[in-house]
Amino acid sequence: MVIPDKVTEINSYAFNSCTGLTEIRIGNSVKTIGDSTFSNCTSLQSLIIPDSVTTLGESLFTSNAWNNSTCDNLTSVIIGNGVKSIPQATFRGCKSLQEVVIGNKVTSIGTDAFYNCTSLKEISIPESVVTINAGSFANCTKLKKVNILNPDVVINDSKSTISETATIYSYENSTAQTYAEEYERKFIIFGQEPVLSLGDIDGNNVVDAIDASLVLSEYASLSTGQELTFTDEQRAAADVDGNTAIDAIDASYILSYYAYISTGGKESINDFIN
Repeated sequence: MVIPDKVTEINSYAFNSCTGLTEIRIGNSVKTIGDSTFSNCTSLQSLIIPDSVTTLGESLFTSNAWNNSTCDNLTSVIIGNGVKSIPQATFRGCKSLQEVVIGNKVTSIGTDAFYNCTSLKEISIPESVVTINAGSFANCTKLKKVNILNPDVVINDSKSTISETATIYSYENSTAQTYAEEYERKFIIFGQEPVLSLGDIDGNNVVDAIDASLVLSEYASLSTGQELTFTDEQRAAADVDGNTAIDAIDASYILSYYAYISTGGKESINDFIN
């Protein structure tokens, strides 16, 4: 589906229940996309919102602000550099959504905007954003990393605003740091990101049986076609034999090294393996 360049507005519910729609190209003249425009587009896989768009309606992928989306195949969305806000419940319940790029003119993220996006693992919130509202990233159960580039952003004072699974990255003495400390979220200052050592999958500076268990779990997911959970850094730390594959052999090396250092061994894991 192609929206021609002469169209300036896409009305609310315009594509509601277009269950066969897999992709759509929005023309560069569109300025407004209405409420629930893509609700129940169950086959839609991705969407690029061009820079010409300044206004998004609420509940873009669901029928209203209280229902979860049925856009179960939507995996990626790029929000252009014209959009001023991400309204209430925009992506609520988009359970397959994995990648979102937020444009640099967005100033607010609405209530429940990403609520229940259970496949979303990482997101960067640009410096332009001044407000993150209640429940914006609540119940994002796989969210691991949230970059917040505005040190003074106002984050709704609620435990559920950002999922408890997330590590928050921002500047020292930022409002993001204050939020993380208040609600016991892991917080990392930009530029001080830890580098995982070989074999240390969980980043606690110890190579032990827990690291081996994590490797085995990731290997099992890989072998059975399930969704993988390791970050790029964790994959590099897990590949202890250097063959670019994560498997039971890596876990075995980690366990052997753990037994070695537990009995007083002093060599590094590299020297031990080689």
